[in-house]
Amino acid sequence: MVHCSPLLLGLSSMVGVIANPLPEQHGLLRTNDWSCEGAHHANPVVLLHGLGGSEQIGLRSLETWLRVRGLCTFALTYGSYAPQLSILGGLKPIAESSQEIAAFVGEVHRRTGARKVDLVGHSEGAFQALYTPKFGGVADVVDNVVAIAPPTHGTSFAGLYNLAYVLGHASREAVGALLHVVGCAACDDLGPEGAAVTRLNDGKPIVQPGNTVTVIASGLDELITPTTTAFINEPGVNNVYVQDYCPLDPVGHMGEAVDANVWNLVLNTLEKKVGRGPRRVPSQTELCLDVMDTDTSDIELTAQCLCKAQTFAARVPRASLPLTATFCHCTSCRHLTGGMHSTGVAWPGAADAIVKAQLAKYVSSPKLTLLFCGTCSSPMFWRERLEGGADAYEAFTGVLSNNPVPGLIRFKDHIFVHDTLDGGVAVWQRHLNKGDDAGDAPIPCYGGWRHKSEELDPATLSVKDANTAMDGTALHCRCKGVNLVLRRGAADFAAMDPAELPFFVEPGTHKLLAGFDACNSCRKMSGVDVVNWAFSLLQHIDYPSGDGSFPRTTPALKAAVGNVDRDPGLGTLAMYASSADVQRYFCSRCSASVFYAVDSRPDMVDLAVGLLDAPDGARAESVLAWALGMMVWADDVKGGWREELVDAMKRNSEAWRVDRGIPMNWAVIVREQMDAMAKAAAKS
Repeated sequence: MVHCSPLLLGLSSMVGVIANPLPEQHGLLRTNDWSCEGAHHANPVVLLHGLGGSEQIGLRSLETWLRVRGLCTFALTYGSYAPQLSILGGLKPIAESSQEIAAFVGEVHRRTGARKVDLVGHSEGAFQALYTPKFGGVADVVDNVVAIAPPTHGTSFAGLYNLAYVLGHASREAVGALLHVVGCAACDDLGPEGAAVTRLNDGKPIVQPGNTVTVIASGLDELITPTTTAFINEPGVNNVYVQDYCPLDPVGHMGEAVDANVWNLVLNTLEKKVGRGPRRVPSQTELCLDVMDTDTSDIELTAQCLCKAQTFAARVPRASLPLTATFCHCTSCRHLTGGMHSTGVAWPGAADAIVKAQLAKYVSSPKLTLLFCGTCSSPMFWRERLEGGADAYEAFTGVLSNNPVPGLIRFKDHIFVHDTLDGGVAVWQRHLNKGDDAGDAPIPCYGGWRHKSEELDPATLSVKDANTAMDGTALHCRCKGVNLVLRRGAADFAAMDPAELPFFVEPGTHKLLAGFDACNSCRKMSGVDVVNWAFSLLQHIDYPSGDGSFPRTTPALKAAVGNVDRDPGLGTLAMYASSADVQRYFCSRCSASVFYAVDSRPDMVDLAVGLLDAPDGARAESVLAWALGMMVWADDVKGGWREELVDAMKRNSEAWRVDRGIPMNWAVIVREQMDAMAKAAAKS
């Protein structure tokens, strides 16, 4: 184990090198050595400086360090308005600079006679390392791309765009025009919704065939914010944080060009393609764990529905981990899954198997189609229709295998949180990734689409003057084929002896218990990793007409749904028996999970909280009492990548309760008492 000294780490961010002093340069200016022959037949490396840099400054220290280790490096000053001076590069429009870079890459390839060329860039240079292979016609001669702190999805330059608006430039266009006037067209291109950013993220893959891409970012980058926007969510991309390998490294955006940890990551990435084998474990002064010393075997990832009729497999290189996932809290996703959100990750496997599979389909929007198992209703994939007619597939994380790989999935962001009205469960999902703690930057939340809405704190959302006096709360799926009403039943419970109340009714307020469930079967049924159920007597569930004809017992419900001459009010409600005594109800048209029923509880069901339309928001706190700090069936995820997710949600919800002075839920108290009794009995 290599230990990272905080003092040395701080110095490395400022001066770049702790040990291994750099050799003297022959002359003041660097030059391209066209006669260089790389050790072990390594690819020549083209280094691309950042905004305002040049071939002489920016990556020169990294270049010298790489040359000492046997690599042939080449550099140019691109995008300069004074090319004869080789200073202040990267200012011209991205597309114009890209043409210069493409020509230089072609020259390096031709003059060195190498089979392929590697690209390493920092900041704007990292963006160009992604942009030029895609649009510059050189993808076929590029092998490895190492992008250090790229503004892949744009940057506000630490809020300078927002500052410009405050100072009187009232529009994005006005700020862009000003940047062109002062001679920084690239700043405009890389800003929010800039031309180059928009073009790079045009819906077509960023990574070109035959190219291997690694993105290196710092969790403390002050310019690329949120830091996850540096990453590329495409199969095969290796997205890494410096802090994944050296957690105490405080390096920021500018320092990444001269940080010894970053240099080691760059070299390790390049060496993986040239057959040099694992390097030695770095000395303590090198600070960084060696990527080459980790397990490089592929991971077998599967997506499987609850009834196992649909199974898909993908081999995922460890170098491409973590896969990145997004929580969507929109109203549609909640009513499609029955969960409090959907969670999706780009499917790393082949699309052919999905296309050929006999999956049911629900068209959610002109671009999005839900693919699910028609037998058990497990939502498997989103199919997104891209511009030009191509399809992309995103898997629901709840149906993925629970591989014993910590950090297999990293949760990137939350979108459409505004739809929840009250922040939904996003308030308990801000710190989920392995290694996060309360001091880390929370997972970013957006009101709508991530690049079309402002970041927000879900804890600040609430509904003022919501009408919560009504006894009925709408309960329906996305397509409304299942359209019911949940009656709170407060009057019925108030008339009962408190000792006779159902276990799920809060004694004082008569609210219904809502909780967190990590059960394997439930997650597959809904496609969500942690399912939120509430409990209700069947006598308090009815049709919107309120005629009281909805079945009052689980045997009656099972018979009614299976009846050929069924009540039209049941709509598209269908049932899958996941075991001899368990019935799981869902919408046969849009796949939404609706109820969980078990024979031993004939008068009640668990109902999917995501289907409720409460006037006070998605958490429906006017109706529900949440068992914060408790997770049932947590043992189902032990030993797999979900274990940290489940533990984090349990911690976060308990912290939320304590911070707000919310009394401990009565069900949690009972559970803790029962656990204590069981432990005492085990000791006796």
